[in-house]
Amino acid sequence: MDQPLHLPSRTSVQDPPKSPTIHPSTVYYRGTCACTRITYTSHTPPMDVTFCHCTTCRRLSGNAGQIFVHAAPASQVIFSDATSGTRSTGLPHLDDDDNDDDNDDHNVASKKTMGIVYRRFSASGVGERAFCESCFTPLAMRYRFKPDAVGLCVGTVVDGSWRDDGVREAMRVAVHIFTSQKAWWVEPEKDDGVRCWERFSPEFEERLESWEREHGEEGPGAGGE
Repeated sequence: MDQPLHLPSRTSVQDPPKSPTIHPSTVYYRGTCACTRITYTSHTPPMDVTFCHCTTCRRLSGNAGQIFVHAAPASQVIFSDATSGTRSTGLPHLDDDDNDDDNDDHNVASKKTMGIVYRRFSASGVGERAFCESCFTPLAMRYRFKPDAVGLCVGTVVDGSWRDDGVREAMRVAVHIFTSQKAWWVEPEKDDGVRCWERFSPEFEERLESWEREHGEEGPGAGGE
């Protein structure tokens, strides 16, 4: 029998990356979109959970923001499409001229594959996001400068699918980011024991700025991530 997974409940994607112990045959938790067409399994343990209050996350969720659980490497997250019966790992790369949505909106790079729509909004630039093609549930996102990691939307995680109580406890929010863009009616600073950053943490910001200089890119502005 597998031993219970003991994970700290307050780690953060804004901290220096850690190296989780990977057990490829182990399913740590599962997730699904609202219509259940797209499901996923994570074969890597949850490392951290981040509540993003940026404008883009607020608008895409229609709520206070989006909460992501970090999974790395991305190849250990398997997405399945019930309609086509196909599977894929991680998120695909998006080119600036990708536009599979049959529209004329050049502010959105997009790509469709096996029931998932991948998009990068120019308002943020650095984040690439995945949605179910049928019900439009936000499934995941990743940072362009961290292609081997993926942030899964915690709201899509199936309750009770976690391997043990250690995995469940690791699903708690560890940090709030982009509080400078938060909705006026939320108060993340009152979330006891959870750190708050107006944008990213200083360490994360430094890594992002280094990537931007190397690639000649502009970081998240008014739209956040």
